[in-house]
Amino acid sequence: MIFGYTKVSTKEQILDSQIDSQESAGCQEIFSEKISGKRILKPPFDLLISKLRIGDVFVADSLDRLGRTSRGLTDLPHYYIEPGIQFKSLKEGMFDITIPIREAI
Repeated sequence: MIFGYTKVSTKEQILDSQIDSQESAGCQEIFSEKISGKRILKPPFDLLISKLRIGDVFVADSLDRLGRTSRGLTDLPHYYIEPGIQFKSLKEGMFDITIPIREAI
């Protein structure tokens, strides 16, 4: 299954462009939230993580939607890569582990 994650930091911001990108990328289920990156508890994100299974693909619009700090981003492999879940960032193509390296070059 292909899961998408969209996030904006304030309630006034709009998620439409991120959702459009996710749908174009083939996401079958999209989890969205309007929450500050400072918040530790992110219920939609946590629900998404709980649904991921081996062979699933996790798609984010951009890495900055997943973490505010280097530490937050370095924690990503523990959620997505180690359990056999593929990860893809739509804006940072180098973070697409859904294709073999030779195909990406």
